[in-house]
Formats: sequence, C-alpha cells, structure tokens
Amino acid sequence: MSSSTQQPQEATSASRIQFVDIGANLLDERYTDGIYFGKKRHESDFDLVLERSLASGVTHLILTAGTLRE
Repeated sequence: MSSSTQQPQEATSASRIQFVDIGANLLDERYTDGIYFGKKRHESDFDLVLERSLASGVTHLILTAGTLRE
C-alpha cells in the first residue's frame, strides 16, 4: 500500500463534518401529523426527517418545545 493513498484513521474521522441542530422543532404538527396551516397535507414524516438529518451529518439534536407537556 502506498502511503499517499491511505490516511491515518484519526485524520479521517477528525476531518468528518458534524453538525448539532440547536433548534429542532420536531414536535410541530407538520412533522408529527403532516398538518400545515390547519390542513392535513401528508402523513407524518418524522422518521424521514430524522433519517435525512443523520445522512446530512447531524450528530445531536436539541428539541425545542413551547410547553412543559411537549
């Protein structure tokens, strides 16, 4: 193996871009129920939103809420 084509493991993982979403409003009914402006537009896509986040490099989410119950 040539040293010019192989990177050390720590350099590879250190250069990977990671994101933290500090305002994930995933409790909104547009995700939980598919409702926009009071009308049902689609089925819940909560799981798909999480999958897209992970695929984009999001490593942590801080969920925002408007009430203690949420």
